[in-house]
Amino acid sequence: MITTWPKNFPGLGTAAERLAKRVGDATSQRITIKVYAAGELVPPFESFDALSSGAADLYHGADYYWQNKSKAYNFFTAVPFGMTAT
Repeated sequence: MITTWPKNFPGLGTAAERLAKRVGDATSQRITIKVYAAGELVPPFESFDALSSGAADLYHGADYYWQNKSKAYNFFTAVPFGMTAT
């Protein structure tokens, strides 16, 4: 999983590590996720394209970074009164 966050970045960066650990624990380590911080595999703002091309399997970032690809992405990240999980 590539991320747009620096390694061990409080909150967002550590959430990616926590997700990877939980997936491993939930699957008895049959599925393991290696987390790459911003810039380790690709530059942070190239994460979407790396995922789209198959260079990575997962990304962890804020979807509003990709608003130039679709204005709809804004509604999935931090828009007041935007879409919620329910």
